[in-house]
Amino acid sequence: MTMGLCMTTDDGIYMAADKRASYYRPDGTFERVVSDNEKKIIILGERTALFLGGLTAITEKIKSELLSIQYNSCDEIEQRVMELCREGYEQHKDMAKNLSIGSIIAILATFKNGRPVQIGFMSEFDFRPVEYYDNNYLNLKSSNDNLAANVIQQVNKAMIIGGKVDSLQLLKRTFQLVSMFENSVSSACDIYKISSTGITELTKGTEQGLIESHLITAGILKGISVQQVSNDGKLLAELYKDSYGGVLKVYDINGFLNAKIGVESGVSDNQAGTLILYNDSPYSSTPGSIPYQRVELGIVSGNGVQNLRDLNGKGRISFYADSSNPYIGVRNSNESLTTYLTADAGYINSVPIATMSDLVQAFNSHIQQYHSQP
Repeated sequence: MTMGLCMTTDDGIYMAADKRASYYRPDGTFERVVSDNEKKIIILGERTALFLGGLTAITEKIKSELLSIQYNSCDEIEQRVMELCREGYEQHKDMAKNLSIGSIIAILATFKNGRPVQIGFMSEFDFRPVEYYDNNYLNLKSSNDNLAANVIQQVNKAMIIGGKVDSLQLLKRTFQLVSMFENSVSSACDIYKISSTGITELTKGTEQGLIESHLITAGILKGISVQQVSNDGKLLAELYKDSYGGVLKVYDINGFLNAKIGVESGVSDNQAGTLILYNDSPYSSTPGSIPYQRVELGIVSGNGVQNLRDLNGKGRISFYADSSNPYIGVRNSNESLTTYLTADAGYINSVPIATMSDLVQAFNSHIQQYHSQP
């Protein structure tokens, strides 16, 4: 089975295809997976992409010929796709007699007169171009012909966000669900967005749904983790949401956690934003990362707080901007607050600090007691 999905939205066309190539016995029954890295979508122009599904012997030849020529118009591409599909079908139709809708199916996503359009090529119409202005699902060799359509309908209901379908998440989730019922479809898929300004490859098709882009200049990413990864695959930064709000984590070139910005739950005195700096934590989350915390900046009861920890992770210096009693504190090796300054007093090693007023008072008292005349 090959599955392709095309969604026409306000900002263009989303085209997706699974990446699995499968081997079928002569009687049409599925035998084994051949590859999970099959490329079923090709780019043919600045705003034109083509999905091809069916017998690999046919589709590979079509892709090779289409990519070897530069076309001047979408009409030229339409004509050539139709011709190649017809030729391939005639050569291999006996091999494809068990396929439910023919040995080849193709759909062209492009723009005509500034309007997104999908153009289908199917054996039942002798591969004559048929234009669509809505969503399509393409399903070859399925034990349940309505499987993809039913899954899309169910996922569509669950993926409404603010009254609008999150197209990327819908497509990814659809492939994940279909793959649970069809061995010949993988959850890994290629997804492209064809818009009036060009084509963007949105995913490399990993099962984790990794989205890759060299530059995002506009738009909204919903419900996903955005990551920056080094050339050798190490995580450098990630942005995602948790139960309390947004979270940003930054890692060094070796993949160690160095910084985290987030939001406190607000259940206790800790509230609002928080910043934590780490000493190369190999753990990305608590409790493993706690011993590597060195700087903690947050808000307690509306007041700013900062804690500094030593090499062993013990809290040694703290700043608390309390509105009525702010202080700067230094703790001993047992993390007991022994030295600190407030707005009007201070202690060193639990001994009060003498101020100038204290010295003047003591001096005057001494003079009065021992050196004054009778």
